[in-house]
Amino acid sequence: MKTRTGINPDEKIIRLDNTALSAFRRCPAEFGWKHILHLVPKTESESEHPPLALHYGIAWHTAMDTLYETGDLNATITVFEKAAEGLAEDPKNRKTIGRGIQDLHDYALIYENELEHTELIDNEILVNMPIALEDGWILEYVGAIDKLIKVRDKLKVLDHKTLGYITMFTPLAYELSNQLTGYGVIIRDFYGIEDAVTVEADIVGVTRTKPPSEFLRPEIIVNDHCADEWLLDIKTTAEMMLTAWKLGSLPKYGHDACTQFGRLCAYHQLCTAGPKTQPRAIEAGYAELPWDPGERN
Repeated sequence: MKTRTGINPDEKIIRLDNTALSAFRRCPAEFGWKHILHLVPKTESESEHPPLALHYGIAWHTAMDTLYETGDLNATITVFEKAAEGLAEDPKNRKTIGRGIQDLHDYALIYENELEHTELIDNEILVNMPIALEDGWILEYVGAIDKLIKVRDKLKVLDHKTLGYITMFTPLAYELSNQLTGYGVIIRDFYGIEDAVTVEADIVGVTRTKPPSEFLRPEIIVNDHCADEWLLDIKTTAEMMLTAWKLGSLPKYGHDACTQFGRLCAYHQLCTAGPKTQPRAIEAGYAELPWDPGERN
């Protein structure tokens, strides 16, 4: 399945996953650099391993796959160690292999009762939902969904997350999560489910230098009303993308978008460069690497 995000005028298709959708809503210019021109910093494209946070998250996801498939904690730890090989040193000494092993022990203990009564329906589900837009355009919403499980006859979607920062508001932040709601919508559509679906963010918060980590499971219930509202929101966003793209202007939102999460946006120097220096800045510091959620397991 072709899942590269972006705008394809020849087929009149906009292909989005949550990463692309969030990028546009955060700053249209960032969406343009990453999901239309497909630019990433050369340091990212040439590195043997992903950045620390992404690499750690991938290793944790891989371990969760084994745990839910086999129920074998020892095998899960072995898989985690292999997936985390080459993990960059964490200056905060939190996202480390040793910490991950401890968190896997704690996770298996905290959710022991649920794991015993869990049936894995599907794992690493890559699905595509077409949504009709104006003027014959189609929005293809792609979801790379971690797990569909059944716990004591209750259907759940699980999305594993490794967070380095948690506050008292973190669970509330997921009540309006476009990502989790979208996963519920796309699962209902893909499997033909008419009932409401529960979607849980399965969070391990690596927030302290030493264990224990924090484990949270905020959930949302995706029913007909929730699904209809999400569909209208994403269609509106896609039409905004098309308008901006047709006008040839993807606005720079600046300030908050430039420094979100306490980091400077990877495309800041391109946004601040003049039209004459921009091509040289792209050649010197960026490579073309389309974002494909289907290749990021």
